[in-house]
Amino acid sequence: AAASSRGAKPTSQLNHPWNPPVYDAGIDEMARPFITSKLIRGHLPLSRVIERLSDEDEQAWSEFGYARRAQIVLQVAYALDYAHRRGVVHQDVKPENIVLGRFGEVYLLDWGVAAVAPHGATDEDEPPIRIAGHGADEADDREAYVVGTPLYMSLDQFAGEPPHPRSDVYALCAVLYELLALQHYLTEADDLSDLAAFGDAIKHHVPPSPSDLFEPEPDCPPVELSEICLRGLEKDPDARFGSALELREALQAWLEST
Repeated sequence: AAASSRGAKPTSQLNHPWNPPVYDAGIDEMARPFITSKLIRGHLPLSRVIERLSDEDEQAWSEFGYARRAQIVLQVAYALDYAHRRGVVHQDVKPENIVLGRFGEVYLLDWGVAAVAPHGATDEDEPPIRIAGHGADEADDREAYVVGTPLYMSLDQFAGEPPHPRSDVYALCAVLYELLALQHYLTEADDLSDLAAFGDAIKHHVPPSPSDLFEPEPDCPPVELSEICLRGLEKDPDARFGSALELREALQAWLEST
């Protein structure tokens, strides 16, 4: 809960349509941390969408075709791009933290472990976020620590490297994979019982080629969309999309070509 209260500080300053605003945060009379945020009516977690698609729910398949799934990830990439330009890294992008509103709007929630990246803001038109004790101009002499959800961590995030936007992009592409394949990209992940084993699985995972990612059937994702997904899951940070903006542009180009 304390982490969520700390996370309210950066997200309260992110004025973006797909980042629900935080109106207040503090400690109540019972000494419990609290956050007051925008109420999202009729929200549907993306994790539930994936479950319905996995269960071959006809209505879900009709509503969430591959173009719609790509659009959802595109909108999350917009939200991440805005945050990254302000110097903020989410650090816990996953299906449970992405919700759809009653009119199809997409929200990225739970900025409880969000952090200010050491490199600070990248948008000259937007002032960098400042958090007490976590300023971007602060000497980085703290011990590395791991935060987030292991299933969606990049190797660099798992190793406790300083927060970087590319880890958010990796996590979002892991979400994209799940939306397309209806399973996590590490199919053996459920059998892993400890973090060390999980980190080893990430390191040694050999991704399929885009043409082999899905069976070549009419109702399977196009190879071009698979290529976008797999590029975002590269182990080498330099081989991934350099930013959420690059991922956004790739998805937009694919959508415009369909």
